[in-house]
Amino acid sequence: MVKTDQKLIPAVLAIGLLFGLASSAPAETASGNKTGIGFRQGILTGTGAIPTSSGTQISLKHHLSGIHAVNPYAGFQLASGDGTSWGITLGSRFSFDVIQEKYLDFFGIGGVGLLLGSRETGNLEDETYFGLDVMGGIGTEFFLPDLPNLGFSFEAGMHFLFFHHGDSTIEIGTLGHVLTAGIHYYFR
Repeated sequence: MVKTDQKLIPAVLAIGLLFGLASSAPAETASGNKTGIGFRQGILTGTGAIPTSSGTQISLKHHLSGIHAVNPYAGFQLASGDGTSWGITLGSRFSFDVIQEKYLDFFGIGGVGLLLGSRETGNLEDETYFGLDVMGGIGTEFFLPDLPNLGFSFEAGMHFLFFHHGDSTIEIGTLGHVLTAGIHYYFR
């Protein structure tokens, strides 16, 4: 547990530094009516052998208005716990900007994703599962002054997992301390 906390300190400091630097910009907002394509990657994805929507993802981000955005995604993740496992996710997230600056957006997120995958059990047999990943959290996206179409993001949040696997068992769990980083190129 101490190791996870030690990994979080540099990430929190980096996000705070980026927030401080970007918030000193004039008040023309970074968001607008735009669509971007990019990817997100989990940095800290918790523990366990169930891949979730915090793995590697390709995503589309479309701002519906100045403060609301929809973010459909597709992803793939490998995980290890008692054995090796893989998972595919498909879902969508919705975000709303809480703070907008010229080169920074600070937002809340919520979403849902479908999970499909396989994991090794204790007796080295593969077990197929499918389920639902409900998520919520906060994030920030910042833009460099000379590259206004390229957005860099960091997000932290919680996942609630509901999944069914081979022996007709339904499991419910949570996954916390999820930190992801991403980059999107926006077409204006």
